[in-house]
Amino acid sequence: SYINISATNKGNYNQIDWATSSEKNADYYIVERSTDGVHFTSVGRVEATGNSNAINTYSFKDLINPITFGYYRILQVDE
Repeated sequence: SYINISATNKGNYNQIDWATSSEKNADYYIVERSTDGVHFTSVGRVEATGNSNAINTYSFKDLINPITFGYYRILQVDE
């Protein structure tokens, strides 16, 4: 389960960070972006740890059209 998700503008990219407290059969995460909070577009993929009962941290740099205000969501895809 997720314990922290944040997005920070770093000038020429947005950095999305998140952490999970546990994972079961997680294959990868899809990072999606939206400017209106309704319509989301996939902007990247991050490989998951898989199976874990420990805290795992992840990070993704959105280099495509960095925006200072917007919405992100993380989707977990299982094996």
